[in-house]
Amino acid sequence: YNNSIGPEGAQALAEMISENVLPALDQLGGLSLNEHLDVMRLPQELQGASNKDILKFLRERAKDGGGIRMAVAKVVLVGPPWAGKTSMIHCLKTGKFLKDRAMTDGIVVTSLEVSAGDDTIEFLFYDLGGQEAYQTTHQFFLRTRAVFVVVWNPASLEESLTSDRCRVHRYARDVLDSAPEARMLFVTTRKDLGVREIGSEEQAFLAERYEDHFAGYSHVTCTSAKDLNVVQSGLIDTASSLPDMNRKVPQSYKRLRDRLRQLREEENAPLTISREEWNQEAGAAGLSDSDAIEQALELFHLFGDIMRLPSEEREDVVISPERLGDVLSCVITADPEKAKNSRSGLLRHDEINQVWKDYPAHLHRGFLQLLEDSKLAYPLRTAEDGDLGASLILPMLRQSTTRRDAIFRKFRETYSALQAVGTVTLFLSSFPSRLFTQVLFNLWSMTEPDSWSRRACVLVQKAKSSDGGPEELIAYASVTARQESPTAIALDCFGSS
Repeated sequence: YNNSIGPEGAQALAEMISENVLPALDQLGGLSLNEHLDVMRLPQELQGASNKDILKFLRERAKDGGGIRMAVAKVVLVGPPWAGKTSMIHCLKTGKFLKDRAMTDGIVVTSLEVSAGDDTIEFLFYDLGGQEAYQTTHQFFLRTRAVFVVVWNPASLEESLTSDRCRVHRYARDVLDSAPEARMLFVTTRKDLGVREIGSEEQAFLAERYEDHFAGYSHVTCTSAKDLNVVQSGLIDTASSLPDMNRKVPQSYKRLRDRLRQLREEENAPLTISREEWNQEAGAAGLSDSDAIEQALELFHLFGDIMRLPSEEREDVVISPERLGDVLSCVITADPEKAKNSRSGLLRHDEINQVWKDYPAHLHRGFLQLLEDSKLAYPLRTAEDGDLGASLILPMLRQSTTRRDAIFRKFRETYSALQAVGTVTLFLSSFPSRLFTQVLFNLWSMTEPDSWSRRACVLVQKAKSSDGGPEELIAYASVTARQESPTAIALDCFGSS
């Protein structure tokens, strides 16, 4: 086909088709509709779709009185414990101060619908517990399309905000490591208790350090809603720029979301439903074919409403993603009893049925896959032996370096002929909290058994003996993430040259 109407004509035609799709129109040449998703207010999931599939979606949308705008934004709050995250959400939702609050245990999800001009936006607040035990699992919920809010009490900081050591930057780095395009609002609390906002120099420092990721700063009290208007405006502005916030979808999508909410609120509500059950619920809501059902699944995953849980034999759909925090806590935990499930930092695959005994057996392999996809676990395998039947659980490596130190001393005593050949120090511009354990995993085949800790290990290099005997150790190194510098890794190397 030859199209001579030009780009503006093509855009106008696409907009006209989107508003008045003809029931009999199922083929269209000379125009790629997927190049005009914005003007047609179609979800980005259709970016690679054919004209035939887009026309099918438009016909679906035209049913039930036309499409509706479904503006849903996930809002992820991170920060230290007792920063005021939970109180801020409660006050935004009710306008009242939350009394007798407890520290957030894991993840809590709260829904809030707000007016945004002539439209509304539904916020899904993900309140992530700030305790050390939960910080390593945050990335599981950070890899998403969302507005991110970093919350802290400025009076509790031990380091200046302009210092790399300041823990505020650790939370911000973890967000950007998981969601590189993220925009972040920075919020300080305790205004009602006389805590001062950060100074103009520190505000300028945040804006300069995070550049396009910086979406604004506010200092608030959580005892009334008046100071939170600025935060809410910032959330609306930032959320409005997220993909698919201004798209129109079929009415059946809303019916399906309402049904999912109903399922979650049932007594003994399931964590997951099967893909077959998802298809049935979608069909009952009015989605007519497999393509439309798949598109709804992708969009709801984008919203944070659901999460896909693949495994070798089947696919399940998690309808309450926040409950996955309980799944993770079976292996990533400060509880001594549960910690036995990942002793020495290893999750043994032949034990997962016992580890997740409270969940249906067909979900266990999917849980393991989610851990590995989120870089919380790494499957151990070698070229020679294949799968070793275990996954390394990085956050459960020991904190203490006592074992590493003892092994390193033994090497120095046993291989005194191998002399120090120098120290190599790598200085990094950014050091997300889990980076060093990822480095360790990449080096694991060279690591001396039982020398791993959260921040250190001993590496060894061996070579075949000249007389055909056992391999000989020719070099070793102590590897440490330097405590005095949060962005440095050092290797103290010993060898024959």
